[in-house]
Amino acid sequence: MIEVPAAVMIADKLASEVDFFSIGTNDLTQYIMAADRGNSTVAKLVDYCNDAVINAIAMVCQAGRNNEIPVSMCGEMAGDIQQTARLLTMGIDKLSASPSRLPALKAAIRTSH
Repeated sequence: MIEVPAAVMIADKLASEVDFFSIGTNDLTQYIMAADRGNSTVAKLVDYCNDAVINAIAMVCQAGRNNEIPVSMCGEMAGDIQQTARLLTMGIDKLSASPSRLPALKAAIRTSH
């Protein structure tokens, strides 16, 4: 599970030891943005569309491609249909989302390919 910036930074090395990556966007975003999503004072700073988060996801996807392993994603971002095309373009192979989001997510995937 790629959930901390340190794992992103060594993703190429980790990829040689694992069969797949799963990016946990809720924790990864929280740690990159240094803002506890459970703390109402700073929760508004947690933005999974921030360039730092997007770049981290792209780095993990590239490491996956370089090592020929699949990359999946879970967390709020995985179910956000506004991000589906971007995630697929980056190289996300599988998305895990809450059941209520699946119909819209399936439609977004179909229209992005």
